[in-house]
Amino acid sequence: PTLTMSEQPAAVPGVPSMAQDMMARAASSMQGFAKGIADAGKQATDEGKRMIKDKVSETYGAEAVDMLDALSGCVQKISGELKTKAMTYGLTLAFPLLYHVHSSQGPPATTVDLTKDSDLASQARHWCLFAAGAYGDKNVDKSEGDLAKVAKRLEGLADVTLAYLPAAGVQCPGHYVAVDLARRAVVLGIRGTVNLSDAITDAVGMSVPFPEYPGVETHQAILAAAREVLKRTYEVLNDALENNPHFGVVVTGHSLGAGTAILCA
Repeated sequence: PTLTMSEQPAAVPGVPSMAQDMMARAASSMQGFAKGIADAGKQATDEGKRMIKDKVSETYGAEAVDMLDALSGCVQKISGELKTKAMTYGLTLAFPLLYHVHSSQGPPATTVDLTKDSDLASQARHWCLFAAGAYGDKNVDKSEGDLAKVAKRLEGLADVTLAYLPAAGVQCPGHYVAVDLARRAVVLGIRGTVNLSDAITDAVGMSVPFPEYPGVETHQAILAAAREVLKRTYEVLNDALENNPHFGVVVTGHSLGAGTAILCA
């Protein structure tokens, strides 16, 4: 709250000077009181924000706070572009219109018809199994670790050398590295959205430049996720390639993992 009044009330004709002095003192006290309330309110607000940030950082990682700030920026920008404050109807009422527009459009054009290319269809099916592998096997006990979960899901398909399936942590979807001896490939599999941290990564969708490809822009948080996944797996991927000469690299994933896989590749 803000209280505005003059430092020294103007002299009032017919009112004794002592009374006017008391009025001035009262006005000064009220100003000090109002300023105290405002300062206390700001201090409480700042303290509340600090406590929330500390809790978010403790639960989801320090980077989650930055991502939430970025998400707030996204929302503000979208609200400004759509002029949501001037809308006379709820934004959710626009969803049926979006559905109508998208459903009226045909599927994207493709260069290959999978129904006519059995070899490519077989490859697609095979690597989809590896994309699913990034979710791990839920029947494996947590105490056995992430490596065991992915190894069970890919049993008979590949040897898993690294697995990281975090329960929280923005800008870092779950992932693994495995070696497919039959297809002579080192595989980097990336998990899709499974928790709130991943949802925050999905939501921070500002378009940013992709430095490796001048003139190209991409999803802000997924680009950061791709860099984090590569940083965590770089040495393991190199070791697998050195131990398996002439093997290729396959990067696969589903949902958030698919977008991250594309940028990793």
